[in-house]
Amino acid sequence: MATQLDFLIIYGTKIAAAIGIIIAGSIGVRLADSILERSLDRAKIDVTIERFIRRGIKYAIYAFALVTALSTMGLDVQPIIAGIGIAGFIIGFAVKDTLSNFAAGMLLIFYRPFSVGDKISAAKVKGKVMEINIIATIIETEDGDIVTIPNSKVWGAPISNHSAKKNRQ
Repeated sequence: MATQLDFLIIYGTKIAAAIGIIIAGSIGVRLADSILERSLDRAKIDVTIERFIRRGIKYAIYAFALVTALSTMGLDVQPIIAGIGIAGFIIGFAVKDTLSNFAAGMLLIFYRPFSVGDKISAAKVKGKVMEINIIATIIETEDGDIVTIPNSKVWGAPISNHSAKKNRQ
């Protein structure tokens, strides 16, 4: 009987601690999200970037809480962490073009060589910018065609902003 009671005390305590860590992680996510939302709003960060940052932080905190909770229960988390690292490398390699477009999109949003509504020439396309998102820039050509250009092509080529002259006068 004593061994069963010892078993319950040891593992019950570990499970309770793990549940506490998960709850603390959830509270941490809400707190961090609230702080980030206020800070990013004050900094006037683009909504697309704000959502990306907030979601990334949220998942990172949840992952940390889960790994910590599993470790508290006595599980060896080194293989899990190694697996996450390997999976991240493989996924990163598989989506390198998308990541390149994402990085270029961030640069376009931060440096703003042009804005929605400007007439530009970029990546051998000339027209009016309809949308700039984190993956692609959408341009309406003078012929009325809608062209979606990956941001890495836009950022990697000369950009002429024909509206900039009019805005300076």
